[in-house]
Amino acid sequence: MEHSKAESTKSESTIDDCSTDEFIGATVHELNNFLSSISGFAELGLLDAEPKCTLENYLQEILESVSNNHLFNQRLLLMAGRLPLSIKQHKLSELMDLIQQNSDMNSDISECTLSIDLDWMKCAFIDIKEFVQSQNMHYEIDILLEGQTLNLIWKLSSPQFSLDIEKLFQPYYTSKVLCKSKGIGLAWLPRFFTKQQIELSIEDKTETGFTFLLKIPVHYSANCTS
Repeated sequence: MEHSKAESTKSESTIDDCSTDEFIGATVHELNNFLSSISGFAELGLLDAEPKCTLENYLQEILESVSNNHLFNQRLLLMAGRLPLSIKQHKLSELMDLIQQNSDMNSDISECTLSIDLDWMKCAFIDIKEFVQSQNMHYEIDILLEGQTLNLIWKLSSPQFSLDIEKLFQPYYTSKVLCKSKGIGLAWLPRFFTKQQIELSIEDKTETGFTFLLKIPVHYSANCTS
């Protein structure tokens, strides 16, 4: 009994001593080990399953769930600042194409460059878009290039606006409306944008909506005009 009590005290002390970021990183690492095992055995099962049988459908559902949970784990790591980002130089037009794919905006802008992780920027815009749609909000996007800053102004409004803006980026606050396995909602965005050197703020809070403001650093090349 004394041995068990000592182990429990040691475990609690270890958790208290480590930072939240380290704890999240270690937990996700262990979860990924379980998910990899589940995925591996499900894939082996698919090799033995008869085509288009019920068992095959179940195994496909398992693999899809594992994939969704991997995505959830990655968002947790981004929120905790534990996931390395692949920051490369991209033409500004690539970001504009990405925005246009995930919004109703139509705009043309010059060929400047910016250093971002474009794949995770795509996830960010998709999450914001899905959040907007889940809230039945009207939105419009304005783009303003000022010096070495690209201002991306995402205006959101709804006659039945009832969100608590102060909790918008807290874990799980918007996870129910986002559905599927995104889990932590928009909570991963602030840390991600900070690592991308993008300033995120909420402007013009009213009874009917608010505005996301992203300030994105851009770089001029010899062929780029402001």
